[in-house]
Amino acid sequence: MSFGFFLDYADYTTAHEWAGEVSCRWACTSRMTVQPAIHIIRNSNGNYAAGLLRMYYVW
Repeated sequence: MSFGFFLDYADYTTAHEWAGEVSCRWACTSRMTVQPAIHIIRNSNGNYAAGLLRMYYVW
């Protein structure tokens, strides 16, 4: 299992936004991994969160 994080700042003409993501990755098989993540966003309109599920397969 591995863990990761992501931080971002964007400055638009009309607003600004901070975003961050926390994730981990599990190996399901020797060729496939699953990476769930929570993406947290704060901008001029409020606070938001999005759940993501990434899947990787090695050919």
